[in-house]
Amino acid sequence: MASKELAEALAKFEGRPWPTWDHPRPITPHALARLLAPFDISPRNLCIGRSVVKGYQRSVSETRGITTCLPCSFQYRVPQALL
Repeated sequence: MASKELAEALAKFEGRPWPTWDHPRPITPHALARLLAPFDISPRNLCIGRSVVKGYQRSVSETRGITTCLPCSFQYRVPQALL
């Protein structure tokens, strides 16, 4: 998923911090990358159609032990190695 699309999807969750992440602006792709960096998750170049965009592959988050469920409020599970 493209970083921009992911940030826009998060910004639609009312009652969560994403719509007003940067007082009063919504979370940006750059801010999302900073939040995911401690988990060794970073955006990479993705080919979507004929375009190349920065984004995330689902398998990357799953292999890092982090589960993301956007419709369920963007929660994550801390890997056992970090506990």
